[in-house]
Amino acid sequence: MEQMKPSLGIGVILATLVSLVLFLFGLVGYAWLGALLLLLNGLWIIVYGLIEAERRDRLYYAGWGAIMAGLATFVVLPLAYTVGVVLVLIIAVIGARLVMGPSKSM
Repeated sequence: MEQMKPSLGIGVILATLVSLVLFLFGLVGYAWLGALLLLLNGLWIIVYGLIEAERRDRLYYAGWGAIMAGLATFVVLPLAYTVGVVLVLIIAVIGARLVMGPSKSM
């Protein structure tokens, strides 16, 4: 029997459905729904990027997953801090890319 590999799409669908279920059961409000969507999808994209993505694409997936998860902080931090967190993450992704050097596809 062939073993199924996790895909980016199925993880995003599951993260979105979990967020919607929590909202529909009244466990979270609108703001937390948005935060959960960003956080769970961002975390899944990080995991996918580090485990399943091709070697040259790992930083891309992990970086954008971290940025999405960082956007989820809008629900617990003031907006200016959320923008600051996202900017720090963008700078970190760019810095990591510079340290790793250009990819072969560039």
